[in-house]
Parts: sequence; structure tokens; C-alpha cells
Amino acid sequence: MFKKAIPVYAENLYNKMNTHVMLKETVASLKGCTAKISAASFYKLYVNDIFVGFGPARTARGYARVDEYDLTPYHKEENNEIRIEVVGYFCSSYYTPKQPSFVICEIIENDQAVLYTGRDFSFFVLNEYISSTRRFSGQRCFTEVRDLSLGKTPAAFTEVTAPIWLERKLPYPKYSEVFASDILSGGNFETDPEKDLSAWKFDGGNADAWGFFDEDRLEHSPFTFVKGLKQTKTFCGGKLPLVIHGGEYAIIDLKKIEVGFIKFLANAKKKSDVIIAFSEYLNTDVFEFGKIDCENVLEYVLPEGKHCTESFDVYTKRYLAVFVKSGEIELESIPFCRNWLLHREDLR
Repeated sequence: MFKKAIPVYAENLYNKMNTHVMLKETVASLKGCTAKISAASFYKLYVNDIFVGFGPARTARGYARVDEYDLTPYHKEENNEIRIEVVGYFCSSYYTPKQPSFVICEIIENDQAVLYTGRDFSFFVLNEYISSTRRFSGQRCFTEVRDLSLGKTPAAFTEVTAPIWLERKLPYPKYSEVFASDILSGGNFETDPEKDLSAWKFDGGNADAWGFFDEDRLEHSPFTFVKGLKQTKTFCGGKLPLVIHGGEYAIIDLKKIEVGFIKFLANAKKKSDVIIAFSEYLNTDVFEFGKIDCENVLEYVLPEGKHCTESFDVYTKRYLAVFVKSGEIELESIPFCRNWLLHREDLR
């Protein structure tokens, strides 16, 4: 399926858990160009800072489906930037098989490979993603924790053994950006020593087989932090933007259950540590995770300044609770990219 591209990954990281890398390349023109791309575990493709797609479609261990995108709609007159972000989970789950991480991409023009992995693209390791986090669940892989002050570093790449390539065959999902601004409630929080923290904990037995980090290696535990809080509601209702200080929280209501990438637009008045917890259901005056065996949390360490972050993976939620552990932020909005469900007629 590929003319010249080979599967590659950051050297010494293709067999490590929960790693994130980025590839970048600039080309003069994208008119008449097509991108063919695949990865393990997942990729996100951006062209000129516009989100193009997330994939690949799922398949079995040792196989990989190949996606194709027409790049002409994203063309501009000069300096067209192609950016690919990749997560390599390298763990067993009911979401992805455990296999060496890789990314492969080829830009085709007039049936010729003009840009391809193995020869082109600058490679970076995204240090801002913290690797040693807790499992999201037994079904899925790891929770997302990012320290944006850590940035990225250039990296050498190495060739990875190619899987068996398969066509995608399924239609591509459509995406639309939705902005949430309705505040349900908010208030203050503090650590409650009386809280029961014996919540769900991933225990796959054999760490080498399933893949998880020992508790003493974890740098952040946002799930247990939120579980251990006493929340005191001080207001109801309102609209974003909202200034939230350390020790304060706000709950955002999306009005219905949505599926997609969670974005986060905020101005950090100073270095801030922020947790976004989410749930499909809420029946109390304060935020609770509910009786589910997964860790519905994202955590961001934000340097001073304006930030627009986006979760790498897709999540289901209706309520988003923003807890500011330290610092101070002005929460501007919570946009998210909705992944449209495929209709039955799309599958024919």
C-alpha cells in the first residue's frame, strides 16, 4: 500500500509504554496531494494547524489499517505544514493490542511518493505528555497528564517492523467543533482525610503482559486527588469566561452526552495545575465520578500565558468539572470536537 514510506518511531521508545511523538514537514504545495497514513497506537493529522483526522481504524495485532486524506482543501499558497502527533500505548487492552509503536505516512502527487517517513519529516518527542500515569481502565489505556512547560525535543527515528497493511473499508467520521459555556455550579474544595479512596484500581496481574506502571512510579494521580476532595458549592449558574483560583472549581454542563476531543481554552495568570474531571451523569450538588471502573480525568500543568489544549484521545461526557489545584486561570471556553456517529446507511 506504500510506495516508499516505511514505519518508524522515536529511537528506543517504540517498545515503551505511553509515549508521544510528533512529525513535522513543510511543503510548497498540497494541490492534488493525498496523504496515506497509519500508526500504532493512534495518530492525529493536522495540516496548516487544521485538524484533518484521527485514526487508524481498529484491527488485530500484527495488522494495521491505512487511511487516506485528500489534502487539496487545506492548501495555501506557500509553506504548507503537515504535522502528525502519535501516541504509542504499547500495552494490552480491549482498545488496542500490545505491539511496537510506529507511524507511517506518504504524500502522493501524480501517483508518485513526494514525501515519506524514512526519508522526510522532522521527528520530536513530546515531553509534555507524562508517560508514567495510571491506566484509564482495563478496556482503555492510560490517563492523559501534560506539563506544557516541558515542551518537545528533537529525536532520531528508527525503522519498526511493518505489520500487514489493510484497507480501511469503513467510512470516515465527521467532526464539528462545539463550544460549551454554561456553568452549572462552582465553589471551593479542600482535601478531606475522611474520604474513602479505595476506588477502582487497575490490576492486570502480570505487568509485562498487560502494561501498567507501579504506584510508586506515578508522577500524578488526578483521579485519587479528585476522589479525596470535600467540595463546597458557593454559586449556581452563569456563563464562561470565569476566573478560577487555586482551591476553586467550576462544573460545566454540555446539556447532553457528547463524544469527542476535549479542548481547554484558558489564560493562566501564573503557573497553574488544573484537573478536568468528567462524567456522563450527575445527581448531586457536587461533582462525583459515579460507579464506573475508569479514571475520567485530564491534568494540565500550565505555564503563565494563554493556552489552547486538546485531549489526544476521544472521551464521552456531559459534565466537566475544572479543579484548579494551584495557580489562577481565566477559563474562556470548553470547545470540543464532536465525533459524529456513523449512520446505518453509511455502512452499506
